[in-house]
Amino acid sequence: MLTGPGASLPPQLVVPRRVEPAELPRLRPLILAVVALAAAPAAALAQATPPTGPVQQPSGTPAPTKPAPGYPAETPRPGALYRTGPTDRYLLGGTWLFRFDAKDEGVRQHWQRNASTAGWSRVTVPNAWNATDSSPQSFAGGVGFYRKDFKLPSSSSRYAWIVRFESVNYRSEVWLNGKPLGTNRGAYLPFEMRLPAGLLKRNGTNRLVIRVDNRRRPTDFPPSNLNPKGQPTGGWWNYGGLLREVYLRRVDRIDFSTVQVQPVVPCAACAATVHFRITVRNYAPSSQRVHLTTTFGSRRINLGTAAVVQRNGERRADREGVVSGDPAGAQRRRGR
Repeated sequence: MLTGPGASLPPQLVVPRRVEPAELPRLRPLILAVVALAAAPAAALAQATPPTGPVQQPSGTPAPTKPAPGYPAETPRPGALYRTGPTDRYLLGGTWLFRFDAKDEGVRQHWQRNASTAGWSRVTVPNAWNATDSSPQSFAGGVGFYRKDFKLPSSSSRYAWIVRFESVNYRSEVWLNGKPLGTNRGAYLPFEMRLPAGLLKRNGTNRLVIRVDNRRRPTDFPPSNLNPKGQPTGGWWNYGGLLREVYLRRVDRIDFSTVQVQPVVPCAACAATVHFRITVRNYAPSSQRVHLTTTFGSRRINLGTAAVVQRNGERRADREGVVSGDPAGAQRRRGR
């Protein structure tokens, strides 16, 4: 929960509360899952066989669905495909444009800046350009460009906007209205990029372009997995593209930057200590007073209030709270 502007309080708070042992069984599956995930990369690396040489890349563009001329800009509607996740999401669905870059020359030819739809085909996202191609060349990967022309759901200068990609395989480079936003590597975690106010057209058409490169290397996760003959092995397929949905996310002045929850369980019958650490960012031009709360089971926990001010061009503040065993049942609070 976030509230409006005001004055400053101490930057961090420690809020001890008792967590009853009966709640501990709910923590064990989470801890076991974390241990299992930590062991997964080593196992994947041990089973992988790096390729012995280059594999021929696909020679042509995957079959297009529909030609692109007449491509209209769309205004995304509020809502997401599932409840879990950030609020104020707007699905960037509908029609996208796709262009396969067989010679890896799209950046040099400025595909990311060109407003023309010539050479592009219509697709819907999620999309994997090699979904029906089981050849070794398909597994080896290639490069493709995706483009979405859109209008903001609101032209108000009160809001900041973020683009959120749920899954892109594997390397990605993103532009807004011809200007670079950033890069990302990895297919299995969402990533976000802020749309700078200076680049956004609040009352016009915005052009989002993302270059996707799924050519795998031995150092990637999972690493390239071809046998000495250049044939794919390993029980998985290297799909290239926007493998899950894309969202616009509206920010009303304050946004969560990072949220960390760390349980500490000394023994199965002991009270647990749960550390919360939350970083928030202020996108407004002035200081904002922020009040943070969270829940642990059915319990509501107050993490405190602070003024988030600008520091070195970035407006942010850390809030930290601790929920722990307290035999006396007392509630203590200290700042640092």
